[in-house]
Amino acid sequence: MASIKDLYDKSEFSKLADNSKDKTPISADSTNKLSKNEKALALVEKFKKSNSEENFIMDMLLAKSLLLNKKYKECDKLLSSMEVIPFEGSTDGRALYWEAKMMQGVAALKDKNYKSAIQFINEAQEWPENLGAGKPYDADIDSRLEYYLQYVCLKQLNKLDS
Repeated sequence: MASIKDLYDKSEFSKLADNSKDKTPISADSTNKLSKNEKALALVEKFKKSNSEENFIMDMLLAKSLLLNKKYKECDKLLSSMEVIPFEGSTDGRALYWEAKMMQGVAALKDKNYKSAIQFINEAQEWPENLGAGKPYDADIDSRLEYYLQYVCLKQLNKLDS
């Protein structure tokens, strides 16, 4: 198994770190330059394509990069295909899953596709086993945002009684 140093040396992370000494701000609107999030996504995708070994750490980094670049559907697809081995405090996979589902729900809400939004919001409340985090006790889960967005959708659908 490759060590972190081997991964660092084999990838372009060292080149990216060297380029970070240039403090010129990078504009997302510029046609010539990519934003930092876009650079990170390109770098992680390049690493993933060039490395055939399954590496859940790089998959998590790719999922974070997809989220930062507002590619929620792609992130959701990646997370559903991942297998994260459970370990104490391993909640990152579930947090990424929640954000990907909620942002898809918000997008559907903005498009006035309320049934789809409700579906995504309901999925965001799940705790998929493949992401390495067990569901805590119900009393320890804060679902106020999900409940509020469901209320907004149901109100628009005139289904508040159900």
